[in-house]
Amino acid sequence: MKRLSAPPLDLEDFTLLARTGHALAYGLVGAFWHADYGLRSIPSPDAFMAVREGDLCKLVLGFTVAPISESRCRLITETRVLCLSDKARQRFTPYWFLIRPVSGLLRRRMLWNIRRVIEQQS
Repeated sequence: MKRLSAPPLDLEDFTLLARTGHALAYGLVGAFWHADYGLRSIPSPDAFMAVREGDLCKLVLGFTVAPISESRCRLITETRVLCLSDKARQRFTPYWFLIRPVSGLLRRRMLWNIRRVIEQQS
């Protein structure tokens, strides 16, 4: 039996684009409205930046740590999407309205996993 869609995306599907003292940025390129997300192989930040054409979208998922106190911090996520063509934007827009709640669940799952790792290391 053929699967109708790929498993949910996870952080392992992304490419680390940048790391600073308090922030990380991960990237993904694809036609996300396809059942398999239309993912493209992006082995490096340079490869991510080199994608400039096609009916694709470039997605950047950012994590920023904001100190709250001496012993606490807040981990903030931000997702940005660039559609590389009008056709990609036309296909991505309705997809995003449908997938937006699931995208929130994906970010929450990532945040819980990060929290679990940090708490295990503490």
